[in-house]
Amino acid sequence: MSLLLAWRSRRRFLETAAGLLLGAGASRDVGAAAERPRVGAIRWDAWYDPNDGSVARAMETALGQARYHDRMPFFGSEVATDKVRINGDYQPIMDQEIALASRAGLDYWAFVGYSINDPMSNALKLYLASTSRSKIGFCIIGSIANGGSVDHFSDRTLHEVAAMGEQGYVHVLGDRPLYYVLSASKAQIEAEWGGYQGVAKLIAFIRASAREQKRGNPYIVLLGSDAAMMAAVGADAIGNYAIVGNPDRSSYGKLTQDTKARWDQLATAGVAMVPTVMTGWDQRPLIENPPDWDRSFMAKGVGINKYYARATPSEIAQHLQDAIAWTGSHRSATPANTVLVYAWNECGEGYGALIPSFQRSNPSGDSSRLDAISKILSK
Repeated sequence: MSLLLAWRSRRRFLETAAGLLLGAGASRDVGAAAERPRVGAIRWDAWYDPNDGSVARAMETALGQARYHDRMPFFGSEVATDKVRINGDYQPIMDQEIALASRAGLDYWAFVGYSINDPMSNALKLYLASTSRSKIGFCIIGSIANGGSVDHFSDRTLHEVAAMGEQGYVHVLGDRPLYYVLSASKAQIEAEWGGYQGVAKLIAFIRASAREQKRGNPYIVLLGSDAAMMAAVGADAIGNYAIVGNPDRSSYGKLTQDTKARWDQLATAGVAMVPTVMTGWDQRPLIENPPDWDRSFMAKGVGINKYYARATPSEIAQHLQDAIAWTGSHRSATPANTVLVYAWNECGEGYGALIPSFQRSNPSGDSSRLDAISKILSK
């Protein structure tokens, strides 16, 4: 899949939704919790390209303005007042991330999948190479965006299915590998796949590939807004990559209200679902510096007020606590007993990513959000 096209489809989907590998080994259940759901966090790894490719450069430009430097991951650096460099493609950095996430009590990371040689896959490679990876599990977020045919996805999908056999891959409901799939708009699905039936072939291909590789029957969660689509394509559950209402310089409290309303909506629909927890939403860095590859993102400056205020660490922790409690009281709607957090490192648009953020005075960064959620997850 073209990386640039994947980005474009992901942006379109997130704007319209109610709201986006390697060898085999012995699998095991990581992060199992007897009394609370597993808590996973999304990884979108634009920050690990040693060659400073197009996506890395675009994100450095977006976060380059001085007022956005505190959104960078802790391993970013200030080159000038309005210029930054962000490159985490080092094993010690990944090992540090693993230690931080594990200490906070996170059970797994959900890596957004890209082709095996794409720099967006570098963080997953570092994770799989880490001697401390047993401290946190992982799973994959696949995508149906810009597909058009099963053949287009075959190599990438086979690598993702192979990852299900890696030690640490998260399983739910016994021995079913957890696999998220990022959806797209209905119009895009119609144009590229000929409707839901085309996507159903992809889902069937994933299941058949898992059987052939002896990975079991994946538990497939469609990250989209359409519960009818979930049933039509043969997915097991529905969820959201991100949940975004209609903000207008709104409070973080409004975001949590919008998010809870989405949980209730899905539960009322009578389908299996995975709740998404939102750490924040504020695309101003990208609105002010639209990515070159995505002309459909929005014209410069359009939507500049469509954001939620930054959350305090305690507010994020409370929202996570509410999600855990909600899942416990809606067990029939949440059979996989897991919660997905947006996000570990969506630093450009998330405005509250869990990864410690850059601080001039502290090379380890601001870990206050992780410190806050650790008090919830350690209970």
